Amino acid sequence: MTFGPNYVAVTPSDSTVFAPAVTAIFVGSSGNVAVLGLNDTAAVTMVSPTVGVWHKLPYPIQKIMATNTSAGSILACQTG
Repeated sequence: MTFGPNYVAVTPSDSTVFAPAVTAIFVGSSGNVAVLGLNDTAAVTMVSPTVGVWHKLPYPIQKIMATNTSAGSILACQTG
C-alpha cells in the first residue's frame, strides 16, 4: 500500500497509460508537452510550459504523449 504522492520519471509514449492517473508534472527542459486526459480521446498540447516548476493539472491525465511532446526531463506526480 502506498501513501501520499508517487513521483516517476516520464518517457513520453502514445501507448503507456498511467495508473494511477497523473495530477501534476515537472518539466526540466523547454518544449511542448502533449497530454491525454483521463476520460479524453484527443490529446491537448501544453505549449512551452515553464521549465523548472511543478504544474498542477486542472484534471487528471492518463498519458504524456510522444507525439507533439518536445520538452524533456519530465517528472509526473501520481496521487492515487
